[in-house]
Amino acid sequence: MTVHLRESDLLHLGEKITGKKGSGKKLLEEQFFRQLKHRADIAGFSRQLRFSEQRDFKFDFSWSNHKLACEIDGGIWSRGGHVRGLQFISDCEKRNLAQMEGWRVLTFTSNDVKQRPGLCMQMIDRFLFGSAIPIVKPLYVAKSKKKQQGNLPL
Repeated sequence: MTVHLRESDLLHLGEKITGKKGSGKKLLEEQFFRQLKHRADIAGFSRQLRFSEQRDFKFDFSWSNHKLACEIDGGIWSRGGHVRGLQFISDCEKRNLAQMEGWRVLTFTSNDVKQRPGLCMQMIDRFLFGSAIPIVKPLYVAKSKKKQQGNLPL
């Protein structure tokens, strides 16, 4: 059963949660957790699941029976760990290992969790239930000399 919620229905669940400085990743994950909890039809997820015997990598959120995982990458605008050299390399190794072990990994940014939670839930729906998601206009498109694409498929 797929439940369709408006973006505005989920935005209040992403309201800022305050915490200690440097705990932004955990706060962002908590916002995403609250949004997931609001959706009873996509229950059955785990947090911080260690998915491989080879490395001590853990998924932020996962549905083991579907081999679907969600990673929340914050700090993209503030030079956080996910966009710095060593952490980026580790993230690539983690996602490659997950794919080799049959996992599908969705990656969401802080902008997705805070500004487009409905889209995040629709993408999860597509993997769990096969429901179609609409083509959406990207939140951010880098300017280039090439003609801009407009709407891009997900």
